[in-house]
Amino acid sequence: MTGWKFSVRDVSGNIVSDYDGSPWVVGEWREHEGALKECIGFNCSPTIPQALGFVQGTVLAEVEYEGDAIASENKVTARRMRLARVWDWGTAESVRLAVDAAESVIGLYESSYPADGRPRAAIVAAKRWLEEPSNENRKAARAAAAAAYAAAYAAYAAAYAAYAAAYAAY
Repeated sequence: MTGWKFSVRDVSGNIVSDYDGSPWVVGEWREHEGALKECIGFNCSPTIPQALGFVQGTVLAEVEYEGDAIASENKVTARRMRLARVWDWGTAESVRLAVDAAESVIGLYESSYPADGRPRAAIVAAKRWLEEPSNENRKAARAAAAAAYAAAYAAYAAAYAAYAAAYAAY
């Protein structure tokens, strides 16, 4: 089975666990001794965004696991695991992933709020920073992100108010 996890590099450049600093070597199996419980063993996630939710590391690894495993919706805890492939992961990779995720759902927002361009403007600002990561573009992306957050919060507040009204009538 395969999954994804983030790790970090130590001062010598070796890949180590963000949890306990133990070393990871690509291709070498590691085995957890003792009882296997959720979060107690070797952890990975089915998708990269889920993995990023647990550890915001600087190394992305595609992992293989085998043997006993406990699976939940967004995480697998396994007895045996190894790093199959690794990539360095930085700010630009996180921005690309966020842009891709935002673009996959922006149509849902725009169909409900067609006059609100703030989320689209945030995507454009992030792409501009990717093309030219200047301080000016970073500041513009930060301002656009704050505006998009305000739009999302307003949409959430409106939806929650409607839910509360309907629930009260129930």
